[in-house]
Amino acid sequence: MLGQAVSSPVQNNETNCELGMSKNSIPVTVNKRPTLAILDTGSAVSCISVQFAHKLKLHIQENSTADRLFTADGRCLETLGKAMVEIGIQKFRFY
Repeated sequence: MLGQAVSSPVQNNETNCELGMSKNSIPVTVNKRPTLAILDTGSAVSCISVQFAHKLKLHIQENSTADRLFTADGRCLETLGKAMVEIGIQKFRFY
């Protein structure tokens, strides 16, 4: 599902603090593009920003209904659709 940003592209080996990310973020790849992400093992879906999806030139399958997610603090998060991506964490790949 595509929603609000939960990842930010890594540039020039910046530290997490310089990127404004928390200590909970880890380096990953999304379709082989390096980025920092916050992993939520309790989440049913993973979200990326629309801007990051466009940078990756992802094909977004638009929702036929208005799917909504709720953040941990209770805010409503509307989604635009779904996209298939490859997530890399060290030597492991997930789809």
